[in-house]
Amino acid sequence: MKRINEKIIRTAIGLSVLVGTALAQSTINAPVTDITTSTASPISIVGNNNTARTGSTSIGHSTINAPVTDITTSTASPISIVGNNNTGTIGSLSVQNSTVNAPATNITTATASPIDIVGNNNTGTIGGLSVQNSTVNAPVTDITTATASPINIVGNNNTGTIGGLSVQNSTVNAPVTDITTATASPIDIVGNNNTGAIGGLSVRSSTVNAPVTDITTATASSLTIVGNNNSAKIGGVSLF
Repeated sequence: MKRINEKIIRTAIGLSVLVGTALAQSTINAPVTDITTSTASPISIVGNNNTARTGSTSIGHSTINAPVTDITTSTASPISIVGNNNTGTIGSLSVQNSTVNAPATNITTATASPIDIVGNNNTGTIGGLSVQNSTVNAPVTDITTATASPINIVGNNNTGTIGGLSVQNSTVNAPVTDITTATASPIDIVGNNNTGAIGGLSVRSSTVNAPVTDITTATASSLTIVGNNNSAKIGGVSLF
């Protein structure tokens, strides 16, 4: 399944602009591949309860018996959101409530594709890998490369992340790997109760029986947060 510069627009309580792969309540017995290439294709949203996504793969309540691959390349394709309760995402791989018996791979490359969000309770993400409430029996890999793709958020209760690996309430029986490289891609947040992170590894309430690896390289990619009760992190390991 290949999608190039394809946009799916839905209107409900909010607006969703989505490009990528979503697998829910499925059994995958043959390879699934999504290739998203976005060039000079900005996404701009004004309002509340919105989602803007270029590429990415989401797996929920599924059994994966064949390879799932997502390749997202975003060039000069910024995401701009003004409002509250919004999400802006370029690439990423999410596995929830699933059993992974074959490799799942996400490769996200963002160049000159910033994410700008103004409002409260917002999330801006470039790449990254999240595994929740799942059993991983085959390799899961995320490679995130961000160049000149900053994340700027103004407001409260916001999150800005580039790459990184999160494992929660899961059993890991095969290697899980995240490689994050950020160049000239700072994260700037102004407000309160905010979180900013480049790379890093977080494992919570999980059983890990195979290698879990995060490699974070940040060059000219600072984290700046102005406000109260905020958290900023580049790389690092958190085990709970």
